[in-house]
Amino acid sequence: MELQCDSFTLSNIMTDLEIMRRELPLEAAEGKSLPDAIREKYFDDEPLSGMILGGVSVVSNLPSMKDSSSGKVRLPQCLSLNYSCIVGAGAIGEVETLCKDVKELDLAENNLSEWNEVLSITTQIPQLKFLNLSSNPLSRDLPPELTPITSLATITSLVLNNTKIPWQTLHTVLDSTPTLEQLHLSLNDHGRVSLPNRSYTSVKLLQFNRNQITKWQEVSKLGKMFPNLESLFLSENNLTGLSDCIGEHFSCLQSLCVSETGIGTWEEIDALNSFPSLTEIRLTQIPLLEHFNETERRQLTLARLARVTRLNGSRIKDPEREAAERALIRFYMNQQVKPQRYHDLVAVYGTLSALAEVDLRPKTKVTCNVSFEDKVQKFEINLKQTCSQFKQSLQDFVGLPSSKFNVFLSDPEVCYGPDRMQFPSKMLYTYKIRDDHEFIVISKP
Repeated sequence: MELQCDSFTLSNIMTDLEIMRRELPLEAAEGKSLPDAIREKYFDDEPLSGMILGGVSVVSNLPSMKDSSSGKVRLPQCLSLNYSCIVGAGAIGEVETLCKDVKELDLAENNLSEWNEVLSITTQIPQLKFLNLSSNPLSRDLPPELTPITSLATITSLVLNNTKIPWQTLHTVLDSTPTLEQLHLSLNDHGRVSLPNRSYTSVKLLQFNRNQITKWQEVSKLGKMFPNLESLFLSENNLTGLSDCIGEHFSCLQSLCVSETGIGTWEEIDALNSFPSLTEIRLTQIPLLEHFNETERRQLTLARLARVTRLNGSRIKDPEREAAERALIRFYMNQQVKPQRYHDLVAVYGTLSALAEVDLRPKTKVTCNVSFEDKVQKFEINLKQTCSQFKQSLQDFVGLPSSKFNVFLSDPEVCYGPDRMQFPSKMLYTYKIRDDHEFIVISKP
């Protein structure tokens, strides 16, 4: 909304709005119909346009919901009505009147609990492609009298997260969605997979995150149910024991997410190579990688997955792959038990020498000769001290207070002679002192 104002006060506006709020009727405890929710969201704001609140003229920027020529209601093709307390379809014909041209409908976080109400809604929206029913309590079985279902035939994307939908009901729904490409079944507490009497070849993407499955044998059933899957998401399932026999059930799978699963061995990582078409993997926060740093995690994982071109969202380029594969050789070269991948990579790169360990940290201590008159003594000198502190540490050796002598630094590679250390607060390490340097103490006259 735009506010066209002359002179006003904020308190006047808030007072008028509060009066209006108190006069609005409260929703019934049992919820509302889809048409009621639509009217409330898309039409109830229209009367505000042109009103004066606290001296302010209110002009609505919302698009008109009516066709100027025919006067008919015209809703957008994508409707989002989550958190709207919807419990049903309302009177027959109302949804069709309002939603005839709707193609995407988001009804997440409502109170739809009866499948007859859901199907009454979809029957009246003939062009529906996307339907989101997440977090509606749809845990009851689909009544037999509602089958066969014809109103879901056009849907290509169906979201049933956190609905607790029973497997048998899901099978019936899938039987009725021949064009379905994307299916979302996360947060449904499924601890096993129930196989139907047929497979669903149209489904290309399956979200199955945060369920209760722990065995990869159950995951393989998903491959049998959806043989043409290209993307599969299994994060936050405590899956363990991945073996080579799983990949054969996912011949078309290109992208797999197994982050926050129970993968705990390198053999399970190797088993990912048994997926014949797999090129993209998300694999984070698994027990196997907990004790490695970020670079080691990526390199050791990448080096074992020969065909993968994207790991954890980033593309793998040839220089990175070569560096990772060489790192794997060096990681296992001194270990007694070596994986097959090690031998495969040695055949490519040969036996590598160990990388030299170079300590680039600056030295904090040196051992140098300190001479005074006819005395010479070796001192271990801490470079993290000031010149003044260093002079004080030499008082016992010299036999004079630090104010009575000067200290010179002699570098054998410098031809112009010793350098007097004349700045009391200067740190010793700034002189770049080495073990072959010498300190010369000369008493003041």
